[in-house]
Amino acid sequence: EKATLETASAMISSFSPADAVGVIGLPAGGIDPTRDHAAAAAALRMMTGTRPVVNWRFRLTWREAIELANGNKEEILLVHERECSAFNSVFSPSSRDCSLELAHQARDMVRMGREHAQTVLTRLGDLLDDLTTERAPKHVVLFSGGIAFDVDLLSRYRDLSTKAAQARVAVFVVHLDQPAYDASDRMVERVFSGRE
Repeated sequence: EKATLETASAMISSFSPADAVGVIGLPAGGIDPTRDHAAAAAALRMMTGTRPVVNWRFRLTWREAIELANGNKEEILLVHERECSAFNSVFSPSSRDCSLELAHQARDMVRMGREHAQTVLTRLGDLLDDLTTERAPKHVVLFSGGIAFDVDLLSRYRDLSTKAAQARVAVFVVHLDQPAYDASDRMVERVFSGRE
């Protein structure tokens, strides 16, 4: 992310002196719209991500977590076969213990993913509300390593789209591509990588 944010902060120098630039961190931080482009660029370089630190044991994708949490029997069997054979050889618990832990992790992943998405969408919605009265051309650029999406969140995404249209704001998203698994621990998936 650092290289991308450095590039984005350097781009600010190409804006016209009349352009106001604001930086908003999620869930907090940033700088109000200003024509002091150097201050805005410095604030952008200070941004960090919001991905939570987790210690999950199983390699579940976002889609698999949703299916397990929803009780999809076919998906449960597939994931159980893949994950519990390796789990059992290392930890030697019963198959039932593995199934319970898989179900718990899936629910945890879904809860965290939805909470993260709600936080981001609420913050963006508030920003769009604030920009409604501004008459100049408006652009919002979101740098993200991924935001969870599933049917339960669809209405929130639609609401955000409606707010952007009403505020006449062009919204751009820059997806910071990340590997699905952390190099330091191949057993911990980055839930918000945006891959699924």
